[in-house]
Amino acid sequence: MPKTPPPTDESLDDAADVPTKQKVIPYVEDTRNILVVRLDTPVSEEVSTSLRYALERGIEAEFQLEDSELSSEALPDNDGRGRMLFTESAEGGAGVLRRLHSEPDALGRVAAAALEIMHFGPDGTDLGRAEGARERCERACYDCLLSYGNQTDHTVINRHAIRDLLLRLATATTAPINATEPRDDRAASIKAQSESDLHRAFIDLLIQHDFALPTDDVPPVGATGVRPDFAFVADGSALAVFIEESTPPDADEVDDLFNDAGWSVLRLHPGEDWLARVREHSYIFGEGRV
Repeated sequence: MPKTPPPTDESLDDAADVPTKQKVIPYVEDTRNILVVRLDTPVSEEVSTSLRYALERGIEAEFQLEDSELSSEALPDNDGRGRMLFTESAEGGAGVLRRLHSEPDALGRVAAAALEIMHFGPDGTDLGRAEGARERCERACYDCLLSYGNQTDHTVINRHAIRDLLLRLATATTAPINATEPRDDRAASIKAQSESDLHRAFIDLLIQHDFALPTDDVPPVGATGVRPDFAFVADGSALAVFIEESTPPDADEVDDLFNDAGWSVLRLHPGEDWLARVREHSYIFGEGRV
């Protein structure tokens, strides 16, 4: 059998024509229902942490969710008003977080369920322990607010610290704060708070084409610590909008963190066709008008 002659310089491909390795980064994108809760007055870490776990337990009990179907985390809050985030773990979710603000008595039912879980009667009487339990529950126990998943917070969880607050919530009703606010008035208010001409131009575009307006009072997102220029949260979808003269060096990293937290990101720059970019996200802005 004849031997294959060794390659010569003439038979080798030019180095510039040889394909190089390309980095491939696979990723997935999903959407989840979220709810941000913030109190109207400053509270201690003990109150905010205890309330977060109490509401989480109450939501699970009232809407018959498994523990794995709902999660919560504390959000940064410079005013100390106990800002917290609840997330339905499954993509699409069961829709219970949307019901908390769409059903007037849903939050009250959740608070009442939380009180019962925490061994309090409907009038706030301390029952002391769970039914069938031998030992009295002092600050908290594994029958109410404690779990293996929140061990790092055990020292600040105290059911007594939030009894009165939950009693008030149990008789409360909820309603959208913008339900009666005229769209023009809301748009004018957003423009007045805008920090630049670019921001105001974006709001003008939304008004002109009858797109959805930004969501009010959105906190920094997840682990990013970054607050978008505008945020849109509706029907289980969340979109962060950044309007900037040029793309910052850490944009890809920030976008990845936003995606990990369940947010899509839209970056707009001067000279682009903003209308076309907005229409690409009709799931959040709506169809608008021509």
